[in-house]
This record gives sequence, C-alpha cells and structure tokens, in this order.
Amino acid sequence: MSIWDFWASKYERLWVQKYSLGPTRKVILKEIEEIIRSDNRRNNESTNRGKIALLDVGCGTGQLTREIEEEFRKDIYSLEGIDYSKAMVEEARKKTSKIIYSNCAIEEFKAEKKHRIITCSHSFPYYKDKKATMEKFYNLLEDQGYLILAQASERSFYDKVAMFIVKFTTTKAKYLSPKEIRELTKDYFILEKEILIRERAYMPSIVVFKLRRK
Repeated sequence: MSIWDFWASKYERLWVQKYSLGPTRKVILKEIEEIIRSDNRRNNESTNRGKIALLDVGCGTGQLTREIEEEFRKDIYSLEGIDYSKAMVEEARKKTSKIIYSNCAIEEFKAEKKHRIITCSHSFPYYKDKKATMEKFYNLLEDQGYLILAQASERSFYDKVAMFIVKFTTTKAKYLSPKEIRELTKDYFILEKEILIRERAYMPSIVVFKLRRK
C-alpha cells in the first residue's frame, strides 16, 4: 500500500484542507471562471456558449473536480480526473458518477481529445521527471489552452524547513521555487499569472501558476 492509498479515506478530513488545499481550490476555481468568461466574450456566444474539456491531474479523492462540476457544468462537456493512487480514485468514484476518473500516472494517460484546461494541484512535486510531465501537459492541451499549476513552493528558508517536515508524511518530492517553475515552463507556456497563497504565517507558501500554451 502506498502512502496515498493510506491517506485516501482520511484525506478530506485532514487539517491541511482548511489552510492549504481548500484555499488552493478556491483560487483555481476563480481562474477557471476567468478563462471561461474570456472565451465566451471572445466567441460572443452568451446564449450558445461553446463547451470545453477539462482534465485534473493528481485528482486525489476528487474534491476539485466535484467543485468544478458544480460550478461549471454548463460550460464543460468533458471532465476527467486521473491519479496513480488506486484508493484515491476509488474514493473519488464513490462520491459522484458524473465525472470520469482513471487510475493511472500522468505518463501513462492517453487522451482522444485536446483539453482547454488542465489543473494540477499539489501533485506536481511528486512527479519524478518534471520536464517530461510538462511536455505531456503541453501535448494534452489545445492551442492556447491553459495549465493551472498549484504547489507548495520553497520561496524562503522557512518554506524549506516546513516542507522538509511535510515530506515525512508523504512520498519523495521536490518543491520547486517560482523561479524554477518559470524556467521549467518557459519553452512550453506563457506565464499569465502567479498567485501567492498564505492563509497563516506558519503555513508554507503556496503558489498558483496560470500558464497559457504557446
């Protein structure tokens, strides 16, 4: 059993929901809304809006995808979540039948369509080959599609200490700094927005990157 399988049944009750995961989802939902509104204005289809495909990578128990479905069901024709933890995906499937969940790693995921938006919240630090993952995101997105990437980020010495402690409750991870994320993504994406989340002074920095496919 992996550490993520162990946490699956408890995940939505963890204390980090209040000051880390919950605030992150709130920001991501706001950015999705902004993209959809911009698309609708550009298409001038206020009464017959075009629908989009959205993929959540590292979906866990499906909290973000459920909130996306509730907020934007009229705007999305395909909503999928993938996670390499079997127990996490099983928990996600128990909570709704409206969303497609797949138990696979990002490297194994195959899609028959391009996506308007990919979200990746708090799972990116655990991916071993981050450059290959970024290239995969690029290939899964449609032209001018968006990647909304959120992660705890080692912006300071305090962040490094806090994340060192966190690593004892998860698997091996590398928390890139904002500078490292910008460097990693520059060949594939244009950085449109960088949002800092810090609900409490004792919490490590969380950064949400809104990236548009080149």
